[in-house]
Amino acid sequence: MSRSTYYYELSKTDKVSERNADLSSEIIVIFNENKKRYGVRRVHKELLNRGFR
Repeated sequence: MSRSTYYYELSKTDKVSERNADLSSEIIVIFNENKKRYGVRRVHKELLNRGFR
């Protein structure tokens, strides 16, 4: 990989993380509200209960 391509890719913003920022923060809130005991299935179910798709 050329040096210019490497630095070009580093300078780009991550659009996926920007798009999912509110979802990620909600997952962290759910996880911390339940004393860090919820796993993937429970967090997913709680997200559905809160109206996320």
